[in-house]
Amino acid sequence: MSLHHFTLIVDGPDVQDEALIDALFEAGCDDALVGRAEGIQYVEFDREAARLDDAILSAVADVEKVPGVTVARIADAGLVSMADIAAGTGRTREGVRLLTAGARGPGGFPPPVTDPRSRPRW
Repeated sequence: MSLHHFTLIVDGPDVQDEALIDALFEAGCDDALVGRAEGIQYVEFDREAARLDDAILSAVADVEKVPGVTVARIADAGLVSMADIAAGTGRTREGVRLLTAGARGPGGFPPPVTDPRSRPRW
């Protein structure tokens, strides 16, 4: 078995509520920390499993045992950084930063969907 570190972004009631922390623990999330940053709630795991996908699937099942709490996504899964956008579009990183800030282009660049403790990701 290997130890796998990953973060699940969750929706629903405030997971920092004492009763919900207890409910997550009782549901099998005794290997997790809960948090919130910039309005995004997350549950961060260090879970033992043979494979990463087994660890993630069991963590999702455990989190969703708590009424009202749902897993929205795995943090950073399939997301791109400003550097990735720049490389994929032939722009500079500064050009992409200006687009995301609305200082260049028509505006309306979508907000990042990100792990709240890392660089913005889209």
